[in-house]
Amino acid sequence: LRRRSLARQSLKRRQGRAGYAVARQRGFIRARGQCEVRLLSLRCPQRAKDAHHCVKRSQGGLDTLSNLIAVCRPCHDRTDASYALGRLVIRPVGDGTFTCGLVFAPDKSEARRLGVV
Repeated sequence: LRRRSLARQSLKRRQGRAGYAVARQRGFIRARGQCEVRLLSLRCPQRAKDAHHCVKRSQGGLDTLSNLIAVCRPCHDRTDASYALGRLVIRPVGDGTFTCGLVFAPDKSEARRLGVV
């Protein structure tokens, strides 16, 4: 018997991800292959490997160039780090620019209270 490998994706989902691929490629061109994270006016010197959604797709973020930033793996991991260790928060400003900062707080509720999340 022949097994099906994976469920088929809907046409809408395939087209949506195709838009992501184009935006991701343009983001890497914009970044010239380097991580776009800037902290204290210094740009991360590592090579960009990932595209990070500033507004997560699960929260309504789009697969657009203005919502994607090219990041290296350590910076991308830092965007999901705990607030106690220092989470990297990236916000789009517009026209391909972003603000980046490390947020230190005991937990997410405290970070929200401080207005940084």
